[in-house]
Amino acid sequence: MTTLSIKLEASPARAVLAQALAAYSDPSKLLESIGESLVESTKQRFISTTAPDGSKWLPNKPGTIANFLREFAGSFTKKRGKLSKQGARRQAFKKPLTGKSKALQEFINAQFENGGVSIGSDLIYASTQQFGRASIPAREFLGLSADDESEILDLANLFLAEPFN
Repeated sequence: MTTLSIKLEASPARAVLAQALAAYSDPSKLLESIGESLVESTKQRFISTTAPDGSKWLPNKPGTIANFLREFAGSFTKKRGKLSKQGARRQAFKKPLTGKSKALQEFINAQFENGGVSIGSDLIYASTQQFGRASIPAREFLGLSADDESEILDLANLFLAEPFN
């Protein structure tokens, strides 16, 4: 039998392989990229008012809109107490899960632990909005959309190819 042994002691290939092994043993850069992408995607759901599966969130109930309008001075006329032009504009553009502070959409974050990444919010009412409760309908804002899954695959491919570029 004839064999050929090749040692990669000082070759450029050895350096590239070593770089690849080092990168693959620490996926934190990939996880950070995935986390940033998912946080941004989740925040965009508050603009589009859609769940990860693409379904539209249920609209606000009239009482929710009325409470929202009461938080703003100028939503009602002073003389008759009717809705002002500014109030009508607020009413027309009031999106579900978007209150005066817009806190829920602003406080979406990524956590890195146990070799993975999770996306969520520390706000006490986030789970009520995600899963619903009693008279509050669920409006799913956390989860993976088809676009998110595609983006994760693209990020993983870039991560895997980077040491060889």
